[in-house]
Amino acid sequence: MRNKSVFIKKAIEKLKDLDIDNFYFIDAKLKCPHCNKEFGIDKEFIGIVTCPYCGKYVEG
Repeated sequence: MRNKSVFIKKAIEKLKDLDIDNFYFIDAKLKCPHCNKEFGIDKEFIGIVTCPYCGKYVEG
């Protein structure tokens, strides 16, 4: 379980780095109601969306 959480933390940090360069804003922007940060997703995406910053579920 510990390895999985380390992997998730590294993935979130990578997304934060990509977001700094405005790379992660792909087609659609969502705003997380938990941490109030905006992030992007592909507008064709179907599935569960979680915030890359706090990891909580975001409806969109």
